[in-house]
Amino acid sequence: MARLQADEIAHYRSEGRVIPHYSLPPARVALMAGALETLLRDNPGVRPEKLVSAHIEGDNGEGVRGSRAFLDLARDPEIVELVSGVIGDDVILWGCHVFCKPAAEGYETP
Repeated sequence: MARLQADEIAHYRSEGRVIPHYSLPPARVALMAGALETLLRDNPGVRPEKLVSAHIEGDNGEGVRGSRAFLDLARDPEIVELVSGVIGDDVILWGCHVFCKPAAEGYETP
């Protein structure tokens, strides 16, 4: 099981963020790349910067046709374990925004 190391937890506590040493397995990365391509294809009228609630399969009520793959990623035990390492065991998914800004065009993203 993936766990944050003591130095990662200390960094989170001092900086408010951490980049874990953990990496998604290549198979999961490939699966998510495919899910992103499908999400973009299924939402031709939605700007990539506006892909909100992508974790809700089908029409999510916000004009986006989401994919279960994003919910499955958020619920991945390794990721949940890493998150709980800094915020505790009471973890909940509060929305899902796929950050997918095309280069050199689209909305400015500070």
